[in-house]
Amino acid sequence: MEKLEIRYLANKEDNLLFSLFTDYTDSDQAHREDDERLLQTVTESLEALNHRYGGERFFLFHRDRTWSESEQKFIGWERKRGKLEELNRLIDGTRPEDAARLVYVGDPDHLSNVRFVITLDSDTQLPLGAGRRMIETWHTL
Repeated sequence: MEKLEIRYLANKEDNLLFSLFTDYTDSDQAHREDDERLLQTVTESLEALNHRYGGERFFLFHRDRTWSESEQKFIGWERKRGKLEELNRLIDGTRPEDAARLVYVGDPDHLSNVRFVITLDSDTQLPLGAGRRMIETWHTL
């Protein structure tokens, strides 16, 4: 949460949204005892950021585990690539209505106007004003 908040504070543009996209850790079981506690903790933390800074700027996207035959474990489907695919389908409206819940914090209707997505790993920085500069560069290409 601290890293996400720092990225926001360095890029407080009105039209930028910030999110975490999480999966549970890989497991031999589809559900584990600590799953709900972890999801509740991250949900409350993002809701606190929304409350602290006003509006619904912070989102939580979360996926349950699915069985992976190749990994012989329950994992987040297709890991990072799967997260990006599901996010894009949510934004462009092609994600099936009957698909499992994905948005845990934030209003999914606010995503319909998203034009650009910047993905960052936990160890990637987003320096002061970098979000705006990236969007401006893509917009002019």
